[in-house]
Amino acid sequence: ATEGYSAAAVSMAKKNLDEHELMEREIRRLARKQKIKIPSELKPEHEALLDELRKTPEQYFDKNYARIL
Repeated sequence: ATEGYSAAAVSMAKKNLDEHELMEREIRRLARKQKIKIPSELKPEHEALLDELRKTPEQYFDKNYARIL
């Protein structure tokens, strides 16, 4: 799945994903504790960014990923 992508981009993406998953778990825990409902779907602008990344040709992915972050 990571074939053709630079090691730096893969590392950055993994770190970003790990941090987001940790934050999401903590936010959900706090929201449950405070009885706050949080959205279960991405905002439209974030969904658009994800779609853009999914459509990015492999040779441009690293630059596009770094630009979006």
